[in-house]
Amino acid sequence: MAARVEHFLGIDPKIYRHFAVATVAISLTIAMFADGGKRDVIEEAYHQNQQKLEMKRAQDKKFGATPIADHRGNARGGGWGSEGGGSYGQPMDSAGSDSGSAARITGGAPAPVIAEIDPRLLATMNPTQRASYLKSMEEERRRRQAQPPSQPSQTQIAGLIASSQARSGAPESD
Repeated sequence: MAARVEHFLGIDPKIYRHFAVATVAISLTIAMFADGGKRDVIEEAYHQNQQKLEMKRAQDKKFGATPIADHRGNARGGGWGSEGGGSYGQPMDSAGSDSGSAARITGGAPAPVIAEIDPRLLATMNPTQRASYLKSMEEERRRRQAQPPSQPSQTQIAGLIASSQARSGAPESD
């Protein structure tokens, strides 16, 4: 005959209780140590962010604020995306025609010449070097502004369109 078992599945109920107490104790211990490390990481990231913001404010105060957007295209009227409203599947620009952007640019006022000045380079210079550098950049800007705008020929425009079509896989005769 089979032997009689007093406990269900042969496991003493006290073992369940011991297992539950041990699980709770281990979980609490891990939670105590994990919480402190997270605070240190968050606090360090906060301090690094504050240092970056202070450096950015000092740089903006010294060199001026960095422009967020480029509005140079709006000076000629209309902006960069003002043309090309044709139907679906048609080219958005008309560089090969007489009414396109090439004709508009050459027919209007000359585009402003913008001299790019590196603030990091200026920071390494003493005041006399900085004044000399800024003066030379202003002279270069004036010299470039006085030059007539370069105008591509129809042959160059046709070559650019053909190479663009070759890159995009469009048929050569449109």
